[in-house]
Amino acid sequence: MASHAVGDDVTIIQSELQRNLCVFTEWAKKWDLVLNLQKTKSMLFGSKGTDNIQLCIEGIQIEQVCEFKYLGITLDEQLKFDAQAEYSVTKARKAFAKVNRLFDGRNGISVRLQIELYKCLEYSVAV
Repeated sequence: MASHAVGDDVTIIQSELQRNLCVFTEWAKKWDLVLNLQKTKSMLFGSKGTDNIQLCIEGIQIEQVCEFKYLGITLDEQLKFDAQAEYSVTKARKAFAKVNRLFDGRNGISVRLQIELYKCLEYSVAV
């Protein structure tokens, strides 16, 4: 579950998010759902690193993070995708190494086909 609030004033954002958390907590109780508070995090986008928001669920403080992986995408406070790009490149390189081993290095397939496979892997990871 994700919640968001938009504004210039951090205190208004904090109160709106806290209200959303209370509503969600009540909804979860109604449907007998258990929230994993260790995985629950907060992040303030566009902050300069000095702004903090204090959120809690049932008296338990929610950790504020600078970077978080959500639905497979690494998000950071400045919405720079450097970490996501690095992760994608690493994943593509690992996939290419696996394909390369399948074809016994350069002996099994042509260099052109290896390049095409690499481009396909790189593109699919980026998507």
